[in-house]
Amino acid sequence: MQCPLTRSVLAIRVMICTVRCVVAALAMFGALAPARADDCERIAVWREGRAIGSVCRGEAAERELTVIDLSDGWVPPVLAPGDDGGPRYRASYLALAQERFADAGADAELAPVDRYFELFGIAPSLGVVRARLADAARHRCHAELDDAPLVAAPERIVEESGAQAAARIARARVLRAELEYDRARRKLPDLEALAAIDAYERRAVDRLTALESYLAAVRTIQAHLACDGLFSSPPVDQAYTWQTSAAVQRFQRGAMILPTGIVDRTTRDTLALGSRERDLRTVLRVLRERVIAATGLIEDGSAGAGPGTVLGRALDSEAIWRVSGHAPLDVDPRPS
Repeated sequence: MQCPLTRSVLAIRVMICTVRCVVAALAMFGALAPARADDCERIAVWREGRAIGSVCRGEAAERELTVIDLSDGWVPPVLAPGDDGGPRYRASYLALAQERFADAGADAELAPVDRYFELFGIAPSLGVVRARLADAARHRCHAELDDAPLVAAPERIVEESGAQAAARIARARVLRAELEYDRARRKLPDLEALAAIDAYERRAVDRLTALESYLAAVRTIQAHLACDGLFSSPPVDQAYTWQTSAAVQRFQRGAMILPTGIVDRTTRDTLALGSRERDLRTVLRVLRERVIAATGLIEDGSAGAGPGTVLGRALDSEAIWRVSGHAPLDVDPRPS
C-alpha cells in the first residue's frame, strides 16, 4: 500500500502521524475527494491516523504529495529494479528484510545467527514488524518478568569464562549459607539485623548483596533474551558466559545498539523498555528510512541542530551517530 504526504514537512513529522496507522498511508494537509470509480491507480490518503479519501497516483505531485511505499517489497532506491532487472543483491535484501533467511543467497548461512540487520542497512519489512507486534505470547513473556534486578545491576556486565561464572555462583551460595547460619545462631530476624552487629558482618552482608544482585540481573537478562528466542546455545543459569553474551549481541543489533555483548546502561534500559515499545521504535525507524528515500532528505545532520527525537523517543543509541576525532558539526570551530 502507498502513502502520500506533503513534501513540505520533515520526516519526523511524518513519522509522528504515520505511527498511528503504519499499514496504510498518510497525508499532512489538503482536502481530497473521496474515492471514486475510474481507471487511475488510487492511493489511500490518511491524516492523523484517519482515512480522508484517496488520490490518483498521477495527481500526487500536483497536490504537493509524495508517495511513500509501505509494501513489503520496498527496497532502497539504489536497489530498485531497472531495465536490466536491477542489482542482483536486491533478492537477498528482500529475503533478509522479510526474514526469509534461506532465500538470502550467500548471506543465508550467517543470517539466522545475526538475526537482525538494521545496523547493516537492512531494516525489517513492515510485515515482519507487524508480526512482532501481534505476537501476544512474546509480549506476555516479557511483561511477566520483574525488571527490578536490572535497576540494581552493576554498571557493566561483561562476558566471563565458565570457571569464573561457576566460582561467582559458588561464592554467593557459600556466603549465603554462612550468614544464614550466623543469623540463626544469634536468633536474629534477618540479615540486616546481622549486619547491624558490627563492621565485619556489615561487609559480609554487603558482599552477599552485591553477588546476588549481579546473579539476579543476569537471570533477568537471560529471561528477556529467551522471550525473544535469541539463544543459539542453552545458557548457563545466572552465568554471563559466551552463550548469553552472544544472545545479548543479537538483542543489541535488533535495538540499534552497537553489538559489544556488554550489558551497559543503554542495553539495560532498552531491555527494561518493554517489547511493544521496542517494536514501536523499530516501526519508526522503518518509516524514517522510507520517508528519507522518497523525499531525498539528507541524513548527515547538517540541516538541523543535531539528533532529535520522534514522539519523544531517541531511535538510535548515541554510539551509532557520534563521530570521534573532531568537534560536532553544529559547533563553531572558530576561537571565541
